[in-house]
Amino acid sequence: VPLANYVPWRIGGGLLFLTLTVRQKRGDEPRALRKGVSAAWSRITGLRAWRRDWRDTGKVLGYCRSWDWTHGGNSAGSNGAHPHLHMLIFTGEPFSDADVEGFRSFLVDEWRKRVATSLGTDHIPTDDVGVDVGLVRDAAAISAYQTKVSVGITMELLDPAAAKRPRQRAGQGARFTMWQVFALATEGWTWAIRESVLFAEAMRGAPVVSWSDSMREAYKELLGAAKDRDIPDDVFDQSEKEL
Repeated sequence: VPLANYVPWRIGGGLLFLTLTVRQKRGDEPRALRKGVSAAWSRITGLRAWRRDWRDTGKVLGYCRSWDWTHGGNSAGSNGAHPHLHMLIFTGEPFSDADVEGFRSFLVDEWRKRVATSLGTDHIPTDDVGVDVGLVRDAAAISAYQTKVSVGITMELLDPAAAKRPRQRAGQGARFTMWQVFALATEGWTWAIRESVLFAEAMRGAPVVSWSDSMREAYKELLGAAKDRDIPDDVFDQSEKEL
């Protein structure tokens, strides 16, 4: 997405990288999780406080939102599929560290509330995990974000060995990307086939990458006029009946 390379942070604005997650457990229905996470974010951007303190002041010009999924594998302690959101937040002026902390504090409080409304209290994340936001300081960070989907898919699907090297973090179990799960499914792993089907159903009708209306309006010649929205389920249901 070339827009993120130069507008608007290269002309005096700023750029933040935001990740939003929820608490989930094995057996949670992936589609319900995905829709609940999306609804929680929509509730935040619909708040009067969001408009008053961030959007209408020009502090936040808009955002580019991207879905990411990881999976804990088939071990007994696995929490299953973990959908979460990554976002590039475009700001009118570069944020100071104090600005970032103020933005984070706002999001931590509101994210907990909106997750509770959209998914229930069992899915409320801890404050240190649910919201992660920081300054983007160099072009390399943006490039890594942009190429994550296209290059990541290609490398993981073309390198079968990569699918057997799940990410490992201190104090946590193995964690696969969904592309690694897909690669394992092609090798006949039963649990990976099952989870791949659930993932495809969970993402049915949802754009993997989308832009806020404000960014689409400001840069419609680059992004196109169409608005990014989850395609209503009944559209697919009807087409399936017709088929």
